[in-house]
Amino acid sequence: MEAVTLSQLIELFTDGACKGNPGKGGWGVLLRYNGHEKRLYGGEVHTTNNRMELMAVIQGLGALKREVCEVRVVSDSTYVLKGISEWLPQWKKRGWKTAARKPVLNADLWMQLDELAARHTVEWKWVKGHSGHSENEIADELADPVLPAGDTCLFGVCPGAGGFVDLRDRDQRVVKLLGRHRLEFDAGEQRVVFRLRPGWQFGRKLIRQAGRD
Repeated sequence: MEAVTLSQLIELFTDGACKGNPGKGGWGVLLRYNGHEKRLYGGEVHTTNNRMELMAVIQGLGALKREVCEVRVVSDSTYVLKGISEWLPQWKKRGWKTAARKPVLNADLWMQLDELAARHTVEWKWVKGHSGHSENEIADELADPVLPAGDTCLFGVCPGAGGFVDLRDRDQRVVKLLGRHRLEFDAGEQRVVFRLRPGWQFGRKLIRQAGRD
């Protein structure tokens, strides 16, 4: 196989998180190619940490436009790294059963990951979480499930393009800011409070994420 230059290599820094496990979860991906970066994130209302770790890699690989890519996936999840490199081949041989002949947990996501990874040449790299690794810290922040993510639109709170989040209600008025990192929304008969990620700034009509695309 020909040597891969840094300009050809696509790097995916992935992370998943969950509040409660099971509970509200999120996934985050920092995608880097040829000096350019893209940040992806999303979440689910009821999930687990392991599912979000898997989903981060699935979404990162799924975002690649070329049919065949040279990819380096960097994750702090031993579940993902051992699963893809050690456990997965045996699971497939056993018909998606463990050595104890029990169904593999999260088999639906493992099947998706297996299919996506097979399309590319993937290098899998583990990094210790919360150890000061800058890209892993970014992925960790993106995975924080305290805000709606992806294309989710809940009670008029919709993440927008370019790192902007529109926080206006149906009458186009900004809802109440509670302290520095909390926002309160009137949602019909409910009053909903969201906590903002560190690094997000409050403006008159929107929240702007400082220093991000």
